[in-house]
Amino acid sequence: MRKKVSSILICPNSKKEGFKFYAFELTRNGNSIKDVNDGEINAEDDIKYGVAVSTTSNTAYPIDEYIGVFLSDADVDKHHHKNFLEKYVTLLPADFKDAVQNTLNRIYGATETSDGKWNREEMMYYDAEVETEEKRKKMLNSVLNKPMWRIFIPRKKHMIDLIAPSCKNEFVLEIGGGVCRTVSRLFNPAEYNYNYIGTDIAFKRLMVAKQATPAGDFLQASALNLPFKKNTFQCVISFGMLHHLPRPVEALEHCNEVLKTGGLITFHEPIIRPDLPIISSATARKLLRTYEHSEHDGKIDFDASIKMLESKNHEVLKVARQISVFRALTESLLKKVSKQALLSKNVVLWLEGFDKIFLNTFCLLSKRFGPNAVLVVTRKNPEQVFVCLTLRCFLFSFIN
Repeated sequence: MRKKVSSILICPNSKKEGFKFYAFELTRNGNSIKDVNDGEINAEDDIKYGVAVSTTSNTAYPIDEYIGVFLSDADVDKHHHKNFLEKYVTLLPADFKDAVQNTLNRIYGATETSDGKWNREEMMYYDAEVETEEKRKKMLNSVLNKPMWRIFIPRKKHMIDLIAPSCKNEFVLEIGGGVCRTVSRLFNPAEYNYNYIGTDIAFKRLMVAKQATPAGDFLQASALNLPFKKNTFQCVISFGMLHHLPRPVEALEHCNEVLKTGGLITFHEPIIRPDLPIISSATARKLLRTYEHSEHDGKIDFDASIKMLESKNHEVLKVARQISVFRALTESLLKKVSKQALLSKNVVLWLEGFDKIFLNTFCLLSKRFGPNAVLVVTRKNPEQVFVCLTLRCFLFSFIN
């Protein structure tokens, strides 16, 4: 991670700003430099191995393979964290050693929480797919070369094209970015000229993300405990991650807190809808499943999410609904006939048109037919503007 990220960081334990860094190795203008103390590290230096210490909580946060690990004591994987910190402790200056030892002592005495357990289960599930160097190379090749038109087409049209014009030279946050597939292919910060920060709970997936998108900065962090200052980001993105959380609406509240006034929140998520009686069985649901997922995979409450954002002065700029039951069934059957079918752009474009017909007919008759997912863009308005708009709507309704 680049040191410039420290200007927007807070400690996930103390919730306060203030860090000092030590780099065992960093990259500066393409050159590798070793053993660099805080005052000698430049803003654009990308720290490959090192430690960030919170000056308010005396907590050490490891940086490994360019990824900063900014998890609270309750959220860390203790063994994973121990391996990072113990291999560094003997090589650090005295004041950094003290912080490392303090952190190790504290995390082993930390009380177990339901969120921490949830996070560690997600880490284990999603890191398993990229556990080895060979698996990471295979995943990286997929990220760089596999044309996932099923998600690329709607995300480009309904999300990226709307947010891109306002993101230049700004900080943009992606929560739960995983291997950074969509950003790498459709919204690469090197091309669009913005400061991208990608977070995820799975460390080894972030190793792939950094290789796929070298211009980005990556942090292992919880979406329910974001380590960033308030009013920092021009845009916060979630590509199919909120539904993996125990409390998706709360995660959106955290996104709103770190968002600037005038900033944008955009997400693409499966949503809760009534089940069709004919597909209520576990076997039928498995038939309709078009991807593998962890046991925490679910759906978000779309109405509750929008209601919360509107209560925080958000204006809904775009809602694009997709995936009728008929499309889900068609995709599932296509995938079982040929795994390559959904890699064809023409097939996906046909499915999009097919889906639109059903969304505008059967799905209007009953929510049981869909939509199964939405793409949303909202803007955080100044409070006084939102109040004026609300008042105008009230008066208009009263007059009529």
